[in-house]
Amino acid sequence: MKYYKSSLWSAINSGDPEVQKRADAEWRVNDQQYWTEYLKHFGL
Repeated sequence: MKYYKSSLWSAINSGDPEVQKRADAEWRVNDQQYWTEYLKHFGL
């Protein structure tokens, strides 16, 4: 999937707190992009 990649999910579940922190930040950005795109197509 474009926004929620399996590698990102793996990083979020990493044992390294720094990796988790970076992945969480990327996840938040991707999540915002996903919902922006979703609302363009299915607008509420």
